[in-house]
Amino acid sequence: DSSMRLMKAAQFLVLCTVPLAALSRVGAGDGRLTPEQRDPRVIMEAVYRAGAEGSPRAGRLRLRTTPSGGVARERVMQVRYRGDANTRRSLLLVEGPAEVRGTGFVAIEYPFSDRSSERWLYLANLKRSTRIAGGQMSGSFMGSDLSFADLSQPDPGRFDFELLKASEQVGQEDCWVIRARAKDPRTQEESGYLEVQFWISKAKLSMVRMRAPLSNGKAIKYMEGSDFLQIERYWTPRHLVIRTVEGGQLRSESVLDTLELKADPSVSDADFTKQRLELGP
Repeated sequence: DSSMRLMKAAQFLVLCTVPLAALSRVGAGDGRLTPEQRDPRVIMEAVYRAGAEGSPRAGRLRLRTTPSGGVARERVMQVRYRGDANTRRSLLLVEGPAEVRGTGFVAIEYPFSDRSSERWLYLANLKRSTRIAGGQMSGSFMGSDLSFADLSQPDPGRFDFELLKASEQVGQEDCWVIRARAKDPRTQEESGYLEVQFWISKAKLSMVRMRAPLSNGKAIKYMEGSDFLQIERYWTPRHLVIRTVEGGQLRSESVLDTLELKADPSVSDADFTKQRLELGP
């Protein structure tokens, strides 16, 4: 029935939209934080805010998702992002394959206030837009590695941060290792994680690794970025791998590649409306 088709389409779109969170969290290696900085809240708030200070961005992405022992699925998407000090706007439109072309997602988020965010999912086959509520944020779909919470730009004030290590090497990057824990049950339920550990590049002020036990206690999600792209003063990974591991075994893996990404002054607030979403790519 239509509700089942809606859920299946929602499940697919979640697999396509993790880049929006990554794009909104790119950092700036301009010396605003010294490598000796040890206040984890200062570091994480700088990371959260950094993406908004660059130019609006537009690009194309490819996501390949493979469940353990299953068949890989590949999607190509257009993405746009625009931010300011208090607001994050993102748009994703699926180009292909043909059976899901036109499916899309738009989000307007307010990570530094109590104002409610707006997130809309458009299902091209049903010609229907549905608003994504907070209670739908943490669900795991179709054995994938992603959820709507992975796309979100949460208010840092809703989390406690702890500096686990002042320095740890990840590839060529000297990183802070920081743990985030939700301050209240509602925030934990929405995130879907018991806690999250971030490895933050000191040079790029960008996440290069993440480890997050799921709230159900049965699995752990890992993310790792590489081949960083610099846009103006800002950095984002061209290659992002997301893995879900349960009982020491790989359950599924998603690989996100940036095909194209650049500063684009033509991106405007008009791109981030339900009406624009429904126009398709």
